[in-house]
Amino acid sequence: MPVVSAQVVLRVNPDASSGGDGQSWTTAYTGLHEALGQAAALAANSIETTIWLRHGIYPTDGVGAPAPGTGRTIAFELSTGVRLLGGFAGNESDESERNPEQHITILSGEIGNPATTSDNAYQVVRFIAPTGPVTRWAELDGLTIQKGNANATSGDNSTGGGVLTRFTLLTIRNCTFVQNSARQGGGIYSRNGELVIEDSRFISNTASTDGGAVYSQSEIQVRGSRFDSNTASFGGAILACCRPIDVRQSSFEGNFASWGGAIHFPSGTPVLAELNGFNNSASRGGFLHTNTPVLGANLQLGSNIANNGGAIYTSANLSLANATLVRNSAFENGGAIHVASGNLALQHVTAYDNQSLIFGGMVYAAFGSITIDNSIVSQNSDNAGSTDASQVYASALATRLVRSSILTDATGVVPAIDVIEAAPLFVDPFGPDGILGTADDDFSLQPTSPAILAANLALVPNDYANLSGNGDTSQPLPYDLLRNPRIITIPDMGAFEFVPSPLPCPGDINGDGQVNINDFVILASNFGITSGATAEQGDLNGDGTVNISDFVILASNFGNICASQSP
Repeated sequence: MPVVSAQVVLRVNPDASSGGDGQSWTTAYTGLHEALGQAAALAANSIETTIWLRHGIYPTDGVGAPAPGTGRTIAFELSTGVRLLGGFAGNESDESERNPEQHITILSGEIGNPATTSDNAYQVVRFIAPTGPVTRWAELDGLTIQKGNANATSGDNSTGGGVLTRFTLLTIRNCTFVQNSARQGGGIYSRNGELVIEDSRFISNTASTDGGAVYSQSEIQVRGSRFDSNTASFGGAILACCRPIDVRQSSFEGNFASWGGAIHFPSGTPVLAELNGFNNSASRGGFLHTNTPVLGANLQLGSNIANNGGAIYTSANLSLANATLVRNSAFENGGAIHVASGNLALQHVTAYDNQSLIFGGMVYAAFGSITIDNSIVSQNSDNAGSTDASQVYASALATRLVRSSILTDATGVVPAIDVIEAAPLFVDPFGPDGILGTADDDFSLQPTSPAILAANLALVPNDYANLSGNGDTSQPLPYDLLRNPRIITIPDMGAFEFVPSPLPCPGDINGDGQVNINDFVILASNFGITSGATAEQGDLNGDGTVNISDFVILASNFGNICASQSP
């Protein structure tokens, strides 16, 4: 962000008296366009502006609009250095006091007949800079952006129903995009800039071609966000290309497209990490369709469905570590993954009960190669059954190799090295909801699992998705799917490292993992309770009293150090 010479806060309150200057809540602007106009004037003098919006609905043709109620081309126009914040009650003195969840602030493209979207604004927000170096920046924070409809057949009015931005640095934080639509980028269209999305949600946005929620030809980072029920032809939630792409700590559910029910990458350099993808659907790649190499780590993909590649369809190199692929399905080939071409590398993956109706219950390769290391491949099936050849299928023009993994129903057809043919013994595959392929499934290992201490240390991949956050992608993979340490001595097979339950720690009253003077003080202060005593009060033998018997237990363990019992 550029250095600014001064900062100004402007306030907007639709219920304020007209004629205000925005300097206080009592003299607030009554319309957002007024505040944005003043911010543009200030930006010309390198003055940063933060605009505080009192909760309510702000239609694009509202107070201060260039031509109120007359044109679909009216949008809220951002200038460089503008931070647009929602979530205010209208009496705050500091932005930290706002509450966007309680004080919902809506920017709306609904400007005409509420019974139809055909007359809605093309965009709700626009931020367009001249071509050239990308130096102009803005932020949207704590807003709901809804019902933009960029339904023209070409040009700007066909892109970015919620937000249209080019040649800018735009950060979107803690925002919700609902029911926006466009030809490209139903929620957001970004090109030739940088786009950062954090802690936001995209619900029921649509694109007739690309990117139901987000279309990006900019460098893009997504963090901590949710994408639910978005639709497009390509990339139901996200279509991103051409630049660095980094999507982390986010979830995708119920999105739909022809290619890439949740995500489609035609090009670019994507990295995916710590994502959940459930119940997405497509013709190719229920969760992901990619034509460019992808690096992925710590993904949970379940109950996705497609004609080919129930979860993933790739025609480029794809590396995936620490992932669960569960009950994904394909009507044709590749219940979980379809490799049209390229090299597929799966490391520390747990693949269970994926299904295809033709070939490759877990994975199908038409061309290229499949390499599976330190993984668990179990009970996946195609039309020929659930043998190793049905679970991991390669055409005559592709190769396959499984190393240091559990591979159930192995017949020797699939080339394998150090493979274990045994039940993997998961803790609770169906989870509390009793439904396989949902987010609560527990594919961690039982204490007697043959996968424990059975992986090959030499086959542990590098931290190519930078799970450590230190930027060193050449170091070994540091964590498992739950961020437990991956390498202690010998790693385990599959997505999860076995973590034994902490041993009991008699005498550790305060649960800090030590039996010391602090525990003695607690026991002494409650000594003599004759009924109803708890363990936290010093009742170490469970008889409801705190007496000499409890003191003996503490004294006999005094000085011990063991695992903390605190959550």
